[in-house]
Amino acid sequence: MQIGAWRVVWAADAPRTALTRLLRELGDPDPADAVVVKRSRVRRVLRVALEDGSRVYLKRDPARGGSERWRALVGRSRAMQEFVNLQRLGVLEVPAVAPLACAERREGPWLREALLATREVPGAAVLRDVLRRDAGPALLLELAHHMRRLHDSGCWHRDLHAGNVLVEARGGRPAICFVDVQKLRRLPLSLPRGLRHRDLGMLHYDLARLVDDATRARVLEAYARSGTPELDVGRLRARVERACARRARRRLRSRERRCVRPSTGFRIERRGRYRIYRRADLPHDSVLAALEAHRRAMAPGLVGSPQARRATLVAGVLGGPPPGPAPRPFDRGQGAPEPGSPARGAVLVREEPGRGLAEILLRPLGRHAGMRAWRAAHAQLLRGIDQPAPLALVEERHHGRVVRSYLLARDAPGAEDPASSSSE
Repeated sequence: MQIGAWRVVWAADAPRTALTRLLRELGDPDPADAVVVKRSRVRRVLRVALEDGSRVYLKRDPARGGSERWRALVGRSRAMQEFVNLQRLGVLEVPAVAPLACAERREGPWLREALLATREVPGAAVLRDVLRRDAGPALLLELAHHMRRLHDSGCWHRDLHAGNVLVEARGGRPAICFVDVQKLRRLPLSLPRGLRHRDLGMLHYDLARLVDDATRARVLEAYARSGTPELDVGRLRARVERACARRARRRLRSRERRCVRPSTGFRIERRGRYRIYRRADLPHDSVLAALEAHRRAMAPGLVGSPQARRATLVAGVLGGPPPGPAPRPFDRGQGAPEPGSPARGAVLVREEPGRGLAEILLRPLGRHAGMRAWRAAHAQLLRGIDQPAPLALVEERHHGRVVRSYLLARDAPGAEDPASSSSE
């Protein structure tokens, strides 16, 4: 069905009249009365009240780049895939949010934006928040039962963690409700063991920060006993532990790379001869101001020379987190704004030379010293090593080659002023 610029597929019980009015008025800007529930580089989630007083969630997924447009040309968009998956869970009688409609805007055959509308679950809370209040071991056993049913029916979740499960009041008691199932895939047979272990390993890894080991063991036991035939609990636990360890290693490597890629927590941009890698809560104006203060503090006539003072303490820089490392960088998303940010405080600016000709010839694909220090600082932060938070890396380029770089880090309270030390 075509509604304005949107091609719409409806669910059986969708409030078509109210949603049609909403879609006719919906363009690139969000509705004025919409509440932004979540925003990231890839999508926005809005809560909108309809004319009949009910509320719906709109998940807006703009197409990103040519690869995604080609994928939507020969297959389904992310929104359509989730719409189909939610209907599939309904057929299997697995509790999930109710899909209402999927709409797509296209320019010719090319996808411009996809939208998924789901019905609000009144009073629902995220399972991760419930577990942090120590109120959900019974819910985890119910989750294990539903996951066994999904796996036995051939469904591979692929994104199973406590943030993608809601807790709703059903029949006067809390119950599980699935959400964000766009990655789910259905196989025409009972799910193979390896894929089951990958799903359970992902959940096991996430629960390690929320519940004790005994509760996690009970979840695996409930999963093993829920279906027919029953599974060997000891063997299942050993394989899930191995999958959990692989998940931890992959996630750590993924988080380490985020500081050099555009993401929710980091920005990469060009400013004249500079390329800037920075935290999202540190404005680029603050980066450039700190860099200029560093250059002014250097000895006259030695700017850019090997004899120049290479470290400077710049006071009063606005942006970034308060002094000290992020207490839980995985939970907030490394580089994303933290409580107390943006803060104003001292920033240590350290200048590093670019790669010389000999280094380029010996290691043509190697990184310069500033990039190595930037990535190492984030790797240490993710491993819980106490250190000042790295804020930005600035590369000064000439004809595409990095001639020098500047690493900015939040100065730790009581640290010695490096400007007072001898030059390197």
